[in-house]
Amino acid sequence: QQLSFPGEKAAANQIIEAIKGNDIDALIDMYCVAAKSTGEVTTENLQKFIDTIEGDIKKGEYFLSDSSDYSNKGHIKSHRQIKIKITTSQQQYLIYASWVVADTETPERVGLLQLTLFPYEDPVVIAQVPLKGSIENVGS
Repeated sequence: QQLSFPGEKAAANQIIEAIKGNDIDALIDMYCVAAKSTGEVTTENLQKFIDTIEGDIKKGEYFLSDSSDYSNKGHIKSHRQIKIKITTSQQQYLIYASWVVADTETPERVGLLQLTLFPYEDPVVIAQVPLKGSIENVGS
């Protein structure tokens, strides 16, 4: 499972390039089976996510990553919260990419689980695919 995870910086760069290039198919390919099963990882929803970013993207960069790893009685879970800073001609944004690196109990959750967009200075969600409530019970 872990072999599909390119690392925090590489994953961030893949997401940045897909957003800058409006490459919805590349984004969809990153999502895990569980996220796709919500029915919300669609071309339309991801286009809306990208279109929420106002202005021309001048710079996208890996900003930070938080991680959590769990192992108990042979069950392994590894998760990364990748933070990406986007600077446009109009403002700055943060994208949180929730990525499951390994999950031996629910392998359908391995991959990109969720993208969330915030204004850089304000922690209010302005776009999210899939919605948090949609993925909370998937695979559990």
